[in-house]
Amino acid sequence: MTAAISVLAPPLALAVPASVLPGPQALQDFQRAWETAAGKLRRLVEQHTDRFPLYTQNGRWITEGEAWTNWCEGFLGGQLWLLSQRFGDWYGDRAAHYSQLIEHRKLDASVHDLGFLFWPTWRRWYELTG
Repeated sequence: MTAAISVLAPPLALAVPASVLPGPQALQDFQRAWETAAGKLRRLVEQHTDRFPLYTQNGRWITEGEAWTNWCEGFLGGQLWLLSQRFGDWYGDRAAHYSQLIEHRKLDASVHDLGFLFWPTWRRWYELTG
């Protein structure tokens, strides 16, 4: 049996046979990618409290304006839940907060994209906390 390592946090844990990994540099690259994402999301929620990013313009987040059908609001909370599994409660607290901000949408019959809202947020929250 080949040894395996986990490259993602549960519930997305992925056991990769050690023989297919390019070596310790890959693990360092994974960690650097996680840390980069964590820093960017931390700045986003600190600079744009209770707002959901729509797109960037000239390298800056636009959080106001026509949000089309507001189907992207679940992505921020979902990313925060992923980071909470790797970096702890600060991200988990924000993930819960941003999940709660969209709870009122659960009965929104005006859009068909509710899965994009609740799959990455409330489903992940339930999987992590029961």
